Amino acid sequence: MQQVILLVTIFVLGLAPSAQSAGLGSGTINILWPSANTVLYDELRVFPGQKIKLILSGSMDVDHHYYRVRRCKYFGLKCWWENRDRANFVGITGLGIELSLSGDTTDVSTKPKITNGVVYSDKGHERIDLTVLSKSGQETTTFQQGLTLKGYIPNPMPKVGTEFHRRECRGRPRYCSAGSINVSVGSVDSTKRVNYLKGFIKDNLNSIDVNTLTSSNVLDRLTTSRELNPGGDAHINKLVSAIHAEIYPLIGSNPTSSRAGRYIDMAKHLQNGLNPTDKILISQISNGMTTAMLQRGDWGQALANSEVALEQAQDQFDENSPTISSTCNYMTALKNAAIGWRERNARNSSEDISVAVSFLEQAIGIGDKQLAQMTDADSLQECGVTGQAGGKRAMLGLLSSISTDAARMMNLVRGEFGLARAESFLLKAICYEAKSIDSPNMGAECAEEVL
Repeated sequence: MQQVILLVTIFVLGLAPSAQSAGLGSGTINILWPSANTVLYDELRVFPGQKIKLILSGSMDVDHHYYRVRRCKYFGLKCWWENRDRANFVGITGLGIELSLSGDTTDVSTKPKITNGVVYSDKGHERIDLTVLSKSGQETTTFQQGLTLKGYIPNPMPKVGTEFHRRECRGRPRYCSAGSINVSVGSVDSTKRVNYLKGFIKDNLNSIDVNTLTSSNVLDRLTTSRELNPGGDAHINKLVSAIHAEIYPLIGSNPTSSRAGRYIDMAKHLQNGLNPTDKILISQISNGMTTAMLQRGDWGQALANSEVALEQAQDQFDENSPTISSTCNYMTALKNAAIGWRERNARNSSEDISVAVSFLEQAIGIGDKQLAQMTDADSLQECGVTGQAGGKRAMLGLLSSISTDAARMMNLVRGEFGLARAESFLLKAICYEAKSIDSPNMGAECAEEVL
């Protein structure tokens, strides 16, 4: 059974028609409809977690009267009948428009009915605030259940209590009616919908793929509308960020080729389908795709994508004063580029290994600079570090891991030079690790390596 709560508030909105959406979210209510009919065009549906502002405007010709009058001249010697008609335009203030919501499985149109209020704006526009919520505990099961907005003019009209003639004005019937009320979606607040989406992805992480994510029941047209959601680009950035945070665990612990593939497909849609404008977010998604490609062993694709990701990360790192977020993002891009170069020729090129190690050295350098400004109260979740002590300790652990990677890479070079550099990086790793646990036995060597 569909577990959806409808909360309705009706009050005045002083908006001119030009402020309304001319495309998505428009429709009409025709006076000739004998019962509730679909209002919004293109089968647009409302989903749990959305707060919709509906704007009604216009008027209808109710009981248009066709009649004849007898005219005479020459003192009644010549007479004839003249056709006349009388319009009776009634605006929203005089109509009893009834709106309802109908679900896919259970008709919820009576829970409750949405009926006109008694307060109207001076310009004849009425706003209806419609909030659709899932019952507690049913957010995931009802997430994809779209609701269709339906409406009609009851007969008799509730406002006047009298019946009207619901008949087309063809062939000059004595009484007929014509016209439509315009209905448009003025704006959408998708805040709760995004929260529901996060729970939906989390509950379905083992199966969700790009086809599910991009279906009209998940990323619906109202939620993804830049024009209708307050904030525009900011809303899209929040939406993309929320989705990416939930799908990122696919390439976290216990990654598989299948999980990485699903992540890549969904991440591509986040970048190219939803088009976020936040540069750090775009860079984070690019880094994630590179990581997933490396996990799948797609070395060529990973190397090509890492070049794009590295450029994005460096640009956003250089644009503003470095933050933990931009630093973590840049370090991740450098680490991915290093792995790509290491595998470029199946680890058989000392030149490629040297390039790879230079990327890791850059990562260590910017991490060291950020480390000097951090405390243990800071979060390093954006570096992909979770489940550890926060801030400074976590950064020390991350730098130890990167230094260890650099040591392993230099060990591939062999020879006296390679082994000496590998030993140097390994010492760095040990010192970072010792510092992260406040070891009292760091010694003079570590004091020089990690201040």
